[in-house]
Amino acid sequence: IAADGGIDPDANRRRYVKRVGDALARCTNRLGPTVGGYHFDVLNSDEVNGVSGPGGWVLVTRGAVNACRTEDELAGILAHELAHASLKHGEQIVRKSKEFQAEMKLFGSVLGEVTDVNDTRFGQQLLGVFKSAVGQMGTTAREHSYGRQFESDADFEGSRILWDVYYDWTALGRYLGRLPDDPHHGGGADASHASAAVRAQTLAAFTTQLGVVDLGAPV
Repeated sequence: IAADGGIDPDANRRRYVKRVGDALARCTNRLGPTVGGYHFDVLNSDEVNGVSGPGGWVLVTRGAVNACRTEDELAGILAHELAHASLKHGEQIVRKSKEFQAEMKLFGSVLGEVTDVNDTRFGQQLLGVFKSAVGQMGTTAREHSYGRQFESDADFEGSRILWDVYYDWTALGRYLGRLPDDPHHGGGADASHASAAVRAQTLAAFTTQLGVVDLGAPV
């Protein structure tokens, strides 16, 4: 994914995004552990988008960062991507894909035939399953083909993360409300993707349940 346009050359912007992301990951109790922790960076693109994947990595575009008016909004888009990873949306899509299921079926048949630990078919087929999973996850992350329900779930959970660390939990909805289109679906709304405006309205109704934001109150 990063190879498409590379990493943003602005070291200060990258450092800032990493610090905000690191604060979210360290302070919230809503994220599970990963083997290598959580990693954040900025892509060299003026498109407004963000991607995430298993293993705790989150990438946002320079365009997405520049579209933020406050640090809370930046925290909001990072929290949304963290929510996708935490809720295992990418893994769920991979498990349902026909390609992955076919690889697993073939792996099962090979496993039933292997009687010798030196049989190379086992390792080759296991590698095939791994490649299929990684490829599907990469495509899902790049195209953000999560669909309406997963996006809504990530909006809600991302706002809960903001609430948990005492960022402005209405910030993500405010950010979405200014965008002309869903940042995860360049073609606008369709049967599987709500528009950015609809997402913002739905999220506003949800965040009112979290209470009124008063960032001046003692924590």
